[in-house]
Order: sequence, then structure tokens, then C-alpha cells
Amino acid sequence: MSDLNTHPFFDDVSRRFCGILSDQVGDGICYVDKDLRILSWNRAAELLTGFSEAEMSGKSWSDDVRLHLGPENDGKDGPDCPVERAVREKTILTIDAFLPHKDGYRIPIYLRILPVSGEDERLLGAAVVFSSATPLIMIPPSPALLEHSGFLDAEIGIPNRNFLETILKKRLEEYKKFGIPFGLLYVDVDLFGQFKEKHGNFNAGKILRIIARNIQKNIRYLDVMGLWNADEFLVLLHNIEENRLDIVSNKLRLMVAESYLITETATLNATVSIGACLVLRYDTAESLVNRAHKLMMHSKWRGRNKVSLNFVQKDTF
Repeated sequence: MSDLNTHPFFDDVSRRFCGILSDQVGDGICYVDKDLRILSWNRAAELLTGFSEAEMSGKSWSDDVRLHLGPENDGKDGPDCPVERAVREKTILTIDAFLPHKDGYRIPIYLRILPVSGEDERLLGAAVVFSSATPLIMIPPSPALLEHSGFLDAEIGIPNRNFLETILKKRLEEYKKFGIPFGLLYVDVDLFGQFKEKHGNFNAGKILRIIARNIQKNIRYLDVMGLWNADEFLVLLHNIEENRLDIVSNKLRLMVAESYLITETATLNATVSIGACLVLRYDTAESLVNRAHKLMMHSKWRGRNKVSLNFVQKDTF
């Protein structure tokens, strides 16, 4: 906490208390002054985001953090970011949001903003506290076990097509025997060939890993995702209904679109087109995947970076 002893933000705050709080708790904590400049960034914040205190200190929360508020806000803060609003209105705010990780993907978090004032009621800034909202229980097998079983795509580090075919067969058996519904997402990277040609195989591999991590971090522990083809992913969503399928699909789409690969020369990103459908009584693995694939192609026809749950005509105006 390099600025604790020098910045006036801490004139009326116990330095000892702030040091103990920041160093011992498991939540990410950063302090910002009234202009939203980041003054400190604790160890838990480093572990959650991959960014060190040296990298974050002095940056503007509203300009540099790129906080994402989720699909209901169309992936944007709007003109009024929550930290700025909490400081301006001197009110405590608690929201669900997504923070960028240094590796390019986004992590779901619980965010609490607590304005801090001195004894004279003069506003000093705020404490921003955030904790991971990623499920803590992980049922899918470890990469080591997947690799041992021949179910791992070693380049991206996620389950491969063989694993997906096995799980898909089991989900269909569960559905027909117990009536447990599930959804399937067919996720294709838009213009991936052009991306690879322009930015090279190395960066293309990195962007695939970023997309994979975005999906992994933003689905439930009972859901399964993996690589289906070279630049295509399948996601099996357990026990889900159509309205929730729409929400989850668009959340994943936005997470990808709002994530970035930072290189020495440019900031790169990619989008995905998604076909989403629910299992039907007469489905086989082949018919279900084919239906999701057709819906994905429909998303591309509609202009890419879209989710299709059914076939609707493209707007012509």
C-alpha cells in the first residue's frame, strides 16, 4: 500500500486499521480519492485480477478499470459509473459486475463502494471492495485427469470434442429418463480466419484462450463447455429454461465482446456468434448440435455478434 503514508485521503483514517484490513481480508480492496484516482490495491485484488498494485496505482477507476455491469445494461457503465455515483452522492452502493482480468477475460464480482469522509464531513474518496462471484465448487474433472483420459485440448486447456460428445450423450440419457432439460450453445468466433491472417497464429491462440476463459468463468459449476472445432465451442447448460437460456447466451456474448488482448502494438478483441436451443423430446446428439449450428449461422447472417434462439428475418431498415 505505497500511498498510505503520503496521500491526504488517509489523514483522518487509521493507517494501522487500513493496513490490517487490506492485508488480511480475502476481498479485493482499493481506495480511491474523490477524483477516483486509485491510491492502493491490496494483495487480494492482485490475485483476483492479475494486476499488481504498481500497475493500478494512480490510474482512474472510471477511465481505466473498464467495469462491466452486465447484459441488462448493454455491457456499459453509461455516463455514470457506480463508483463515481457513490462518491458524488456519498452513498453506499452494492452491485453485481464484471472486472477485467489481466489475461483478457472478465470475472464476475460482488462490488461494494463505501464513501469515506473525515471528521469534518469533508469527502475524502471511497473504499471499493470486491469479491469473486465465480462458483467455488468445481465438479468438472481437472485438466490433468482430462489429459490422462484423452479428453483435453492441450493448446487451449479445455475439454475437447471427445469429452463433449460423452457428456452430451449422458445429458440426453438423463433427459429421456428423468426429464431434466438442458440447453446447448454453439459458439463460433467471428471472422477468425481474418483475425489469424492479420494478427498471426500466436495472437489467434491467445484470443481463443481468452474466449474460453470468459465462458468458463461465467457459467455454473454443473454446466460444461469445451472446444468442438478449431474456433468453435459448445456449452451445455444444465436444467435451464428458454428465458434463462437467452440471458446466459447474451451474457457470454457480451463478456467476449468486452474483453481485450493487449499486445505491444495494439489492443485486440473478437466477437462470437451463438446459436442457442433447448433439447427436444425427439433429439439425438446429432440433431441437437445441427439445430444449434444452424441457429449460429443465422446469427452470422444477422450481422455477427448475435444470439439466435429461433429463426427471425434480418431487419432491412
